[in-house]
Amino acid sequence: MIQRQEFSGIYVTGVDAKGRAAIPAALRSTLEVNGAASRVVIALHDRSPCLVGFDPALLSSRATKLTAQADLRSNAGEEVDFNRARLSIGLTETASYDASGRFVLPAFFAMKAKIEKGAALFMGSNEYFEIWNLDVLDADPDVAPQIKEYARFRRAEWTAK
Repeated sequence: MIQRQEFSGIYVTGVDAKGRAAIPAALRSTLEVNGAASRVVIALHDRSPCLVGFDPALLSSRATKLTAQADLRSNAGEEVDFNRARLSIGLTETASYDASGRFVLPAFFAMKAKIEKGAALFMGSNEYFEIWNLDVLDADPDVAPQIKEYARFRRAEWTAK
């Protein structure tokens, strides 16, 4: 079994008018260590108004865990919430990326997270990374002030390029 690597770091990258962005090199490296083979799974975050990206192996692992949990509940005579699997496994898209990490954000997901032409923030968050519209992140009361400050700093750096 492959030892999984965690996603870490905060990066700002551009998004063009067609929704193309580049996965930052450090996050791309983690995807590859985790067996992504130039593919990234994109989904909506469970609680925050952003997207999550992760390797296909994690999607498979999540599906296995959800099936086991559903079996336990069913065997115990408890109700099974099939929407958990629909949201966690079904409501995803897998995108291919090139050697530079360029990929197209799936349109529905980009719309939901308000990610449009300009800058987007990629933030490692252990088993996945988040993709944020910087203005949405700055307005979110659940995001730590230190992260907001760092995001503003990285945006200023990106804008100055």
